[in-house]
Amino acid sequence: MPRFTRRSLVALGTTLGVLLVLPTWAQTPVTAAGQSPDFLASLRAASVTPLTNEDFVEPAAASQIEPAALQAVAMAESARGTGYDENGRPLILFEPHIFARRTGGRFNASHPTISYSRYGERPYPSRQDDRWSQLAEAYALAPDEALASTSWGAFQMVGFQYEAAGYPTVQAFVSDLARSPQHQLAAWLRWIRNRGLVDDLQRKDWASFARAYNGPGAAAGGYAERIEEEYTRLSSAN
Repeated sequence: MPRFTRRSLVALGTTLGVLLVLPTWAQTPVTAAGQSPDFLASLRAASVTPLTNEDFVEPAAASQIEPAALQAVAMAESARGTGYDENGRPLILFEPHIFARRTGGRFNASHPTISYSRYGERPYPSRQDDRWSQLAEAYALAPDEALASTSWGAFQMVGFQYEAAGYPTVQAFVSDLARSPQHQLAAWLRWIRNRGLVDDLQRKDWASFARAYNGPGAAAGGYAERIEEEYTRLSSAN
């Protein structure tokens, strides 16, 4: 009789979750295991199959959004391919100023490269290996806060947004985003719905969506214009 470890049972549960009748975008996210030392090493994609137009059709219909409108926002937000590096890890950006804020600045003096109070105080590493090293250093100090202070995947959702994306814990959020581009999309769609942004997309009010999504500075950054350009391109191609 085969022996099952905790990890193999979690993996089995994850596999069964994919086989549920509900589509991926509507499923309750799989709850991740706890803060094991090898948690970060476990964050590898089961699949890096790129998103296609078809991935947007069903969730768009469920929210009464034109598929091209939903896809336009996704394209404007994400220019990061599948959302994974060459090793199958989710693309990340560790945010030291968020980590400092969430830990009360108690690591600022002892770990100044991963914890400082002001955004932009130090340049961010450009290589994913260096960003993952930062995350690992922070994770050893405060696991939950390290995960919550990191932006994840193609849509660069910040870990502290896990509840708005429908997850019970930040570990569950991170584990799910590590699974596939389709799971990253599903998390992002749940976040949009839970933030009440569906109406803006139904009306194709790009400026209102941009303000709600990226804050008051969105206008200066040309975010609404990028969405409109993507929508025009996608609409003309159909």
